[in-house]
Amino acid sequence: MKLLLVLMSSLSLVDADSDVIGSDKPVTVTVGDNVILPCHLEPPFNVRNLTVEWKRGETIVHIYTNRKDDPRLQDKNFRGRTSLFHEEMIRGNISLKLTSITELDAGSYTCFVPKLQSQVRKGFVNLTVDRQPENVGNDTAAIIGIAVVIIAGTVISFVVVLWGLCRNTSKSQIFFCLHVYKCFQINVSCL
Repeated sequence: MKLLLVLMSSLSLVDADSDVIGSDKPVTVTVGDNVILPCHLEPPFNVRNLTVEWKRGETIVHIYTNRKDDPRLQDKNFRGRTSLFHEEMIRGNISLKLTSITELDAGSYTCFVPKLQSQVRKGFVNLTVDRQPENVGNDTAAIIGIAVVIIAGTVISFVVVLWGLCRNTSKSQIFFCLHVYKCFQINVSCL
């Protein structure tokens, strides 16, 4: 019995010394990607038997209680898109994975362990959402520009070569040149 009391008191001492730590730097993600919002207990403490709540403002993002996820109170915009790393919870990892990011997901998130004996029971993570990866628009414009230059160069080269061939030619060659020119105007496949 004394051994059990000693073990229980040592566990609560570890619990009392563990603080919830979020991220002091914003987490940035692109629309459509997945993201992990970091949060852990320091020093590490097993939280599998405790309740873990993730919120954005007053919106409930994810709740873990009674050793399982509880989607009943979860906001409908987050249903099926959140998860914790259950196997890592024994080491104090309560990071949240959020999938299929939308612009509406941006904001300040709170990870909270309400029954933790520590004075620091909340951690904070700011999520910034980018509409598209940098340079995607610029890369597309550059590819289109290169394609236009190649097509224009090909057409100009064809006209110059055709004009050079047809400039000083006999009557039979003139008919050929006119035929090629006419085909080029109507349908290149008639060559």
